[in-house]
Amino acid sequence: RIEWDSTRRKWAVYDYKIRAISGQTETLTPGTRIDTTLNLKPSDFATDYQLFETFTLPELNAYITLLQSRGADGIETYLLEKYARSTRPFAIVILTVIGVIVSARKSRRGVGWQVALGFFLAFAYLLFFMLAKGIAETGALNPLLAVWLPNIVFTGIGLVLYHTIPR
Repeated sequence: RIEWDSTRRKWAVYDYKIRAISGQTETLTPGTRIDTTLNLKPSDFATDYQLFETFTLPELNAYITLLQSRGADGIETYLLEKYARSTRPFAIVILTVIGVIVSARKSRRGVGWQVALGFFLAFAYLLFFMLAKGIAETGALNPLLAVWLPNIVFTGIGLVLYHTIPR
């Protein structure tokens, strides 16, 4: 059993056994109490699900560093949040420029078609961003690439739309 000693700020392990393996020989050494220092506190076991979304950027960076120092798995979610915060302003500019380009096109289909195309492209961007983010959370895609990929693709779409505007 392990308990937190709040006065000494250490963990106390009771009724333990230390297993030592030397070559083909294994020995078990029992003990009644030992103090140990772990990079964990009892508050670290509290649930912090989605709490990282409320962190400031310095707090988020500190939390990522703490998780990395502990060797924690699944820090992709935190890295995604960190990187996504820097890509959002670019996404706003890209989607605004695409909206201006779509509205500048003269079409016989009317204004409704332009509005529908603008909404469709914005929805496609959000879908693409969420899909890339979900793939990155599994570890299959680099988090930095995942948050920038939609911006890169939609910048290309914006350039294609710009070059197809009748002059």
